[in-house]
Amino acid sequence: FTPFFENIEGLETFAADFTGRHRGPAGLLRLFRDIRRRYSIRMVLDLHDVLRTRVLGLLFFFSGTRVIRFSKGRSEKREFIKNRTAVETTPPHTVERYLRAFNRAGMDVRLMEPPLFSFTDSEKRSVDHLMPSGKGEKMIGMAPFARHDTKTWGVIKMARLISLIDDYCDARFFLFGGPQERDRLDEMAGGRPNAVVIAGTLSARSELALISRMDLMISMDSSNLHLAAMAGIKTLSVWGGTHPGTGFGPWGSHKHSVVAIDPEDLECRPCTIFGSGGCGRRDEKFKCLNDITAEMVFN
Repeated sequence: FTPFFENIEGLETFAADFTGRHRGPAGLLRLFRDIRRRYSIRMVLDLHDVLRTRVLGLLFFFSGTRVIRFSKGRSEKREFIKNRTAVETTPPHTVERYLRAFNRAGMDVRLMEPPLFSFTDSEKRSVDHLMPSGKGEKMIGMAPFARHDTKTWGVIKMARLISLIDDYCDARFFLFGGPQERDRLDEMAGGRPNAVVIAGTLSARSELALISRMDLMISMDSSNLHLAAMAGIKTLSVWGGTHPGTGFGPWGSHKHSVVAIDPEDLECRPCTIFGSGGCGRRDEKFKCLNDITAEMVFN
């Protein structure tokens, strides 16, 4: 994730090696010592709140360093998922939770509106060859995959959506995903000359620079949705078992459209906070996603 934080003045990243030097309990102690040797830490903000960061926080606390942990709101999110339509207020956005942690630390921090990324001239030029040559051609990013099945709409429906948009306007489609998903993205492109598979072809910074030049990003509840939102790009997201009301919707006041089956029309949705776990229905698996048609998203 380091490339996402580059070009921010006064910020430095330190990558932990959890498969080598910093693996396991002994590795966590080495990580603590490595950080202390490299930096003079006066305060620690734990913005993740998992077992590993809690242990690190305790090590810093017992060494006399002030530790601030942000509130993840686990109980609020569980309540939202459990009661669905009966909950009167939605949990705060995760970005707002981060802000509260910084403010508790005594920092006068204010939330910025996107775009939140800046690029060097060479990073901008690195994607010039992908720009459309025709005037008025829309640049549409598409990210059909997510980490969990409860958040993945499917290649077939995305391919149908491309056809609908292609018949409606002049557009160039940029298909985002991981290198392991390239074959399925090629299938989704269907040999169209105006559909470009990006997966595994660009560096992280170049891919981010390309996203920042989109007219629209169509995505699942996944990282590409949030990167596009933080780049100030209009987004259209498809949601299945998860719900943006848990605090994981796209950030910013740009136009963000959400396509999902209303919980009042589907009693089992939402069923998960992060997307983990399978579908609990016995009659029709992943009905929350299957009931969303390409025509609904196109409209």
